[in-house]
Amino acid sequence: MIVYVKSHGFPQKYTGHLPDTGELMVPEGSTVKHILHRLKVPDTVRKVIFVNGRHKPPDHILNPEDILVFFPPLEGG
Repeated sequence: MIVYVKSHGFPQKYTGHLPDTGELMVPEGSTVKHILHRLKVPDTVRKVIFVNGRHKPPDHILNPEDILVFFPPLEGG
């Protein structure tokens, strides 16, 4: 199935090899964690994860055409 992956901030180094659309072919039943491992994003990297605009945990199962976005946590005052 096809999902779309986007990242912002420093995590872009893990998605830079993807097409501009962020299109990624993955097996049915793939989770967010599966995609992050495939992109070689270390588990130790702190990140905020959204799927289709909603916050999701790493064990969330993706559906075809889902849009996965991840970025570093926002900090500041």
